[in-house]
Amino acid sequence: MTMLPDFINQLSHALNFNTLIYVVLFAFVFYPVVGGSFWILGGSFYVFWARKKRPVWNDDFEEPFISILIAAHNEEATIEGTLHYLLDTLEYSNYEILVINDGSTDSTAEVLVQLANKHERLRIVTVEKNKGKAHALTVGAMHAKGEFLLSNDADTFITGDTLKRMAAWMVVDSELAKADEIGAVTGNPTPVNRSTIVAKSQFIEFNSIVGLIKQAQTVIGRMFAVSGANTLYRKSALNDVGYFDQGKATEDIAIAWNMQLKGWRVHYDPNVRSYIEVPETGKELVRQRKRWAQGGIEVFLTYALTVLRHPFKTFPFIFIFFDQMVSILWAYFFWISMTISVFYVGYLVITGNWERVLHFFVMSGIFVMFEFIVGYLQLTIALLINHGIDSLKYMLFASWYVVIMWMVNPYTILIATPDAVRAVITGGSGTWVSPERMNKDKVNAEATEEEQTV
Repeated sequence: MTMLPDFINQLSHALNFNTLIYVVLFAFVFYPVVGGSFWILGGSFYVFWARKKRPVWNDDFEEPFISILIAAHNEEATIEGTLHYLLDTLEYSNYEILVINDGSTDSTAEVLVQLANKHERLRIVTVEKNKGKAHALTVGAMHAKGEFLLSNDADTFITGDTLKRMAAWMVVDSELAKADEIGAVTGNPTPVNRSTIVAKSQFIEFNSIVGLIKQAQTVIGRMFAVSGANTLYRKSALNDVGYFDQGKATEDIAIAWNMQLKGWRVHYDPNVRSYIEVPETGKELVRQRKRWAQGGIEVFLTYALTVLRHPFKTFPFIFIFFDQMVSILWAYFFWISMTISVFYVGYLVITGNWERVLHFFVMSGIFVMFEFIVGYLQLTIALLINHGIDSLKYMLFASWYVVIMWMVNPYTILIATPDAVRAVITGGSGTWVSPERMNKDKVNAEATEEEQTV
């Protein structure tokens, strides 16, 4: 702790709670290391314990009817490519597709009509005014015929036997959970676009850290969130929780918390793979992560009293709750400590105390290097667990992931907090803006390449 400014030490002594301050600061400083180590242990344990206990689909099973719901707002660039995969490549026959056109102002409606005329299993539900993804999915659920509903983003697709892998959780009892206790099953999203450093960083993130954390959460028995891009729900579970929360910025986080606090199980299956499109620019990434951060804070504030009042009843959800709380507080600690450090070094430079400046940078460098090593170890183990040794070629971009995400995530939590607090107090808005999309031909080309390489 020698890298801390002297005035913090003086303040702690003056207020006579030196030990408490050091304990708190130590906890925040080493939170990334401790948290990363926990996810490594949890994910590794999952490989040796839970992976072989997943339910397995038998081809003799009768296929339950599944309704695939796609909420679409101005998705002319990608909707046709997505529907191609869902209509023509699935090894599943008992399903329908409902596209909820949520107030699109581009040619999304025209594209959908043309496709619906060619495919009987495709239906269109029109919402005249843009009211957001949660509202669109809820409307779609009301029109769905299936016992199980697959929420699928307009730029996301699945192929092959993915529906069977997901349906297995809903109809087959396993050592992990009884089938009728499961309200949702989510999988492993894989970015198909990676033409920029920002996109490559997210490829590393989704194929390593995200999967590792979800595997560790599976060991705990509770999930922080399902994948908003692709998740299979039991319709009766959705009905039990009142469907999707239209007042939250992220329906995927809200539905996961709501279901689990109602007693439903939510599970992650790394063998359930979906292919998604991720932001390619820093601006789009910050906008996306701000929405994610806002949604996480909103859910945390909404359910805080429920979890704290009933820690044993909601157990083991208390672990997810405290991890989210520390993550939020750590983001503030990150920027506050960065600001203090800048002023502290500036003060040392002005006063000519170059020995202290050198000492500060040496100690800071050692600490940052230590965190980088733990971060790289986490990435390496996660890639090996999820994709084998061939995936280590992507470690070339790991440093970009560490730099970009370690800056973006704390920053978006900081700027999202006021909006999240306001939304919880006054009620959130459900409208949405479709992000920038790739050309559909480019998406299909990169998706085909991804299927061949993963």
